[in-house]
Amino acid sequence: MSDLFPGITLPEPDYDIFLKAMMTVAERKNLQFVDFFKEKIIQTYEMMIVRHGYRSLLAYISTCFLHCIYYWIVYMTVL
Repeated sequence: MSDLFPGITLPEPDYDIFLKAMMTVAERKNLQFVDFFKEKIIQTYEMMIVRHGYRSLLAYISTCFLHCIYYWIVYMTVL
């Protein structure tokens, strides 16, 4: 964010409710909710909120990215 808004400092985001929803869905789908997957889903969420980065990623869609998007949608439904 500092490159977009110099001099602005944001508080640390609180993802407790978001992470609980992600864990609930992962258990329903019999997935292991590993730190790497959690990190990528949070990064995808932040990218969507702050920047319109999906356009640059569309040329490089991978299975991991598609899974992150799918589970992010399911997590948001649980919330």
